[in-house]
Amino acid sequence: NNEYISFRRTWVLRVSKFMINNIEEFSNDCYASHLVRTCFQCLGGIRIDDNITRSRKSRNQQGDYGNIGQKKKIEATELNESQIASTLETNILHEPLILALNKILASNALEMTSYETSSAVIQSLILVLNKISLTKDCKQLCEFLLDNVFKGKMLTTSKDDTNNDTLTEDKENVLQYESSCRLLETIILVSESIPKVFKKCKKILDGNLYDWAIHPIGNFALQKFLGVC
Repeated sequence: NNEYISFRRTWVLRVSKFMINNIEEFSNDCYASHLVRTCFQCLGGIRIDDNITRSRKSRNQQGDYGNIGQKKKIEATELNESQIASTLETNILHEPLILALNKILASNALEMTSYETSSAVIQSLILVLNKISLTKDCKQLCEFLLDNVFKGKMLTTSKDDTNNDTLTEDKENVLQYESSCRLLETIILVSESIPKVFKKCKKILDGNLYDWAIHPIGNFALQKFLGVC
């Protein structure tokens, strides 16, 4: 009944705000980070395919990752509205998502994107914001990450390491981390509907297509970019 739905909605809001207020701590925990991502999905009324934010190693272990050249459809399905959301109270449910956005904008973005768990949290927020048409907020987050994390970074592989899985020699370059490259892939995916974000992604890849193409991790971001093109 309506009373029970209201109770569940209030409970989710309270739990979500608690976790989002402590997002840096929760996103660094391998278990709590899944709770944060689930909250984002409940607040947005959608469900994100776990494979989007799961590492490739994890997907390989699950046996659900096909050929690297195969284009995998990204799904975000709408949840039953009666579970939590109602049209009249959508803005209330979106308030914690905006809180999460502001928390990330005020956080150490370089550190958060370097870890698999926190990177997956940011990716989930980007996908939810984009799916529920909070385009301006999604754009703000993507541009912040591109400008403060990826801008000026180059993904290069030395000639001596082309036959190895060695990543960039620059230890301060975030592109050496798969978590950061996965985040860039997610930003590229949503850039299809955000032209200014697409242009910034193009600048990061432009002039280094060969390096991205031969890189064991970076080539996936290039594949996503060409798919969006």
